[in-house]
Amino acid sequence: MQKTLAIIPNNLSPDDRNTYEILKEVLESSIATRVCQSHLWTIHQMDAFYIWFKYIAETQPIGDAISRENAIKRWKKIPQYIQSDIANNKHGLESGYALPKIVIEQVIDQLGQLLTVPMDENVFYIIATRDEDATFKKEVEAVVVNEIMPTVKTYTNFLQNEYLPKARLELSISTIPNGNECYAALLRSFTSLSASPETVYNWGVAAIESRENKIKEIGQKVYKTNDLKEIREYLKADSSVYLNDKDELLKLAQSSIDKAKISIKDYFGIIPKSDVILEPIPAIEEATGYSRYLPASDDGKRPAKYAQQTIDSVS
Repeated sequence: MQKTLAIIPNNLSPDDRNTYEILKEVLESSIATRVCQSHLWTIHQMDAFYIWFKYIAETQPIGDAISRENAIKRWKKIPQYIQSDIANNKHGLESGYALPKIVIEQVIDQLGQLLTVPMDENVFYIIATRDEDATFKKEVEAVVVNEIMPTVKTYTNFLQNEYLPKARLELSISTIPNGNECYAALLRSFTSLSASPETVYNWGVAAIESRENKIKEIGQKVYKTNDLKEIREYLKADSSVYLNDKDELLKLAQSSIDKAKISIKDYFGIIPKSDVILEPIPAIEEATGYSRYLPASDDGKRPAKYAQQTIDSVS
């Protein structure tokens, strides 16, 4: 941070100045979020350790003896990571950083799926499916069965028996120590905005009001009513506005990606050298996850991925 602040922005080129401002904001916002003590409440149904280990499994090098050896070494350290995560969250629970009950319940449900899926669908076995070496496959399976999954079971038991009974009922982050300060810091971290949470909230209220007015306008034209509840009921019953199944959704998403590839040159001077691949969100995240983009490798050899949520969230 000190080295970044020592740079004189006015001496930089426009491109370097942009990079400087981005890095400065990232560093400052990261420092500000330390008040959150986020390592004490890491449990999250949309960002859990098994979700990110799936990404690591899909991206880490394999295919040769050294890469396989390194992959096994990494995988053997996963139980230690999980045990550390249990310890951190246990300390957080004792220190007032309990997460909402609904979050813990969803994570327990995901872990239940992880514990029961066949080996070839296990997120920790993905590295083996990317390599043809039979010995490597057996080594990975042994680590998963004998080391990783027993620790996942321990994690599940911790959440079910120790954490869930003490999980908070309130959703607001203001209930944890320094919660209001944490909320403001996270708001800046995710948005880079310097505005207060109250100001941003008021912007949101105004945006919702504007959106609802537009919905009423369209509802009057399409369904002959401007009552929001009635519009919602009509919308839920109107099959013409829904896709038929997941395949149709994925086909539409792929069509959008294909159109973007054609048009990208008209809007950007630097074109990605790697492709982007569409795939459905993993089954373990279907009920609770979200669509997201996973970047390509720096050398462009591994394509980027877009994981598409496939469950209708309209209620």
